[in-house]
Amino acid sequence: MTTKIMDLTAALQAKAAMKTQQPESCEWPEKQSNSSRVTAEQSSKLSSSEAEVMTAVTARLIPVISLYYPAFAARFGSDDEGLKFAAKEYADRLQFHGIDGKMFMAGIRELKAKGAEPFHPNPEQFALMCKQAAIESLNIPQFQAVLSDVIKGKQALRFGEAHAFIHSLNRVICSRKGDLMYELTGIEFEKVIKSEYDHWVKRLQAGEQLPEPQLAISHDKRPEMPAHLRMAPKSAMALRIEALRAEAAARKAQ
Repeated sequence: MTTKIMDLTAALQAKAAMKTQQPESCEWPEKQSNSSRVTAEQSSKLSSSEAEVMTAVTARLIPVISLYYPAFAARFGSDDEGLKFAAKEYADRLQFHGIDGKMFMAGIRELKAKGAEPFHPNPEQFALMCKQAAIESLNIPQFQAVLSDVIKGKQALRFGEAHAFIHSLNRVICSRKGDLMYELTGIEFEKVIKSEYDHWVKRLQAGEQLPEPQLAISHDKRPEMPAHLRMAPKSAMALRIEALRAEAAARKAQ
């Protein structure tokens, strides 16, 4: 059964390779054993070409998912058309989510790590797995952890308290969008933070760096009043205020 899947995989690879119409000397994908094969070294960037994504799926994903998840091999081992359809669905979802080569290989590693689970991920789940695995490889916390940290950080800063963000990304998001917590509903605020989170994750995955923190005046620090506006310490008004305070203190004591 597994041999049949591998034979069909080779056929799909050959078909995808013919679509690319690229010479055998091209860097990606590699020619090996008369079939195209995607390696970790060559997958630094996955083209948006349907043929090349299909090559990656048939050369890397289908063999792994068939080996680590016997239910997949049992379902598609004797169903050529079903396997072709499944491979195309995986390729389509990878393209839809903009999965590149590094993200794809991160997803393959995660797929192997979850091999003890009885059910294999469907095309949408695998594409999202690639995304999340790539994020975790950069030590970026998951979105819900970021959202919670941003809320706690903004609440602390509002009252002039110190807050140690669990990741510098959270600090950046809080400084840019944290004030909206007091202007939007909870659902609206979460959507704004998710958009900001996705924006910075893409930039970090592209090799960019987070901006350095900027000094800002805290809420509990106010500029001093100009000297010409200050009340003279022994003016008539100042003496009157002192007398009123004394009277109030006396009444309170009684």
